[in-house]
Amino acid sequence: MGNGKHKIRLRLLPIQGKDLIDPEGYELSHFKLVKYIKNPSGKGLKYNEEIMKLPLPPMPTPLPYVEMEWEVEITDLPYKLEGWKNSKVFKKGDSLEIKKQVVAYYEELRGILNDGEAEEWINRISRERKEIWTCLYEEESNINENVESLKEDVYQKYKNHMLPLEDYELFFYANGRILSLERKETEEFEGYDANIKGWGPLIYKTDSGGVYHIGMMIHMPKGSDKFKVIR
Repeated sequence: MGNGKHKIRLRLLPIQGKDLIDPEGYELSHFKLVKYIKNPSGKGLKYNEEIMKLPLPPMPTPLPYVEMEWEVEITDLPYKLEGWKNSKVFKKGDSLEIKKQVVAYYEELRGILNDGEAEEWINRISRERKEIWTCLYEEESNINENVESLKEDVYQKYKNHMLPLEDYELFFYANGRILSLERKETEEFEGYDANIKGWGPLIYKTDSGGVYHIGMMIHMPKGSDKFKVIR
């Protein structure tokens, strides 16, 4: 979350509906690490500068997944984010009990959105938004506009439009520091032929029939017994 050595771990999975990764498509894949540079004028980003290409190991035969890891050293980052460095670590072995707590928190978030409690919603996501805006070098004036836009979303999109939480699974990320509920595979959803596997469970339906989800990951700060939105 700041300068120093960091590990990047990447897992590639087959395309939806397949059990194995296609070697031909895999060979065409490429990944690179870039950095966002602040514009000298102080207005947003100047450009993305490539730091390094991330090499892919050979895959002579189709595999169910490929996992890779690299170590990089960052030396010129102008800010430091706490992120989930000090978050509580949850164990997958306790997932049944943890899931009850996570679902209760997501239900709480859903209630805030469905009741149109815009100020409370901003309060819940303020830290997550601040970290994102910091790394994107967002101007203070734009931040204020973004906050007002987020409030407007609550009034115009989410209030009285949130669907019930259902048919989800619990996922662990960042070595157990980040938790997320994600929807299971579907063939049909709200009148659409659609697979919403991986969607967050906070889903709203517009008056015109459109269906959208709000991606959300949570964590528990060290020393606390309450969940918070982290991403």
